[in-house]
Amino acid sequence: MRLALALSLNYLKNRKRQSLVSILGVAMGVGFFIAIHSMMNGMQSYFIEKVIDVSPHVIMKDEFRIPPWQPVHRIFGKAAVELRGVRPKEELRGIRSAERVALALNKISGVAVAPVLEGQAFIRYGGRDVSTSIIGIEPELEKNVSNLERDLIVGSMNNLLTHSNGIILGEALSDKVGTKFGDNISVISPAGVIMNMKVVGIFSTGITAIDTFNSYALLKKVQILQDRENVINQIRLRLEDVNQAQSLAAQLENMYGYRTEGWEEMNEN
Repeated sequence: MRLALALSLNYLKNRKRQSLVSILGVAMGVGFFIAIHSMMNGMQSYFIEKVIDVSPHVIMKDEFRIPPWQPVHRIFGKAAVELRGVRPKEELRGIRSAERVALALNKISGVAVAPVLEGQAFIRYGGRDVSTSIIGIEPELEKNVSNLERDLIVGSMNNLLTHSNGIILGEALSDKVGTKFGDNISVISPAGVIMNMKVVGIFSTGITAIDTFNSYALLKKVQILQDRENVINQIRLRLEDVNQAQSLAAQLENMYGYRTEGWEEMNEN
């Protein structure tokens, strides 16, 4: 050991310039590695905060990844049978036994759950008609699965509870419609239901697709607006560990059959 140390020291002393260049090269390489690693960790944290945490980490939807087979296909299998003019069966969509499913999901450690009903609607204000994706929520539960409360720039989520027909709009959507906080608007659903609502909040996430199209109202109000009483078409989940989202989504989809997407799949592009 002493001999190896003596040879190393002697080599370093006799070739000082070469030794200095080698040491500086190693130091710069390690320094660049630390800098790049820190930058990647910072970008990941920023991405999680600005993109992933804006919306729930896992969403269960009232649809199936693989459409169910038609009866003729189940009966004849791979036989030479051609089926034409088939229309999807008309049925009331929604997650069946949603309350039971939500209660079961609430028992999972490190998971927050919120049921919602999301649907399309038109906002009419003056001579403008603007489409929106209106999301029916329960404010106390929604606070646990999204950053809507943090992203509010005007108003409060509790305003949905204190106003009979309150609605929260994205900032870009509000500008597009031409409304401001406290204005009264008309909301029209594809079911033909018209509801007069008051703007009780405006939010800004910094993500154009969300701020331009999304709006929020009480779950019961959206169920009335969409003519879908007691129906829930999404169950939203937020995890303490975002890296477990995809595996949990696959597990829930196997258990309940409904299409369940983690944030990686939702933000695949």
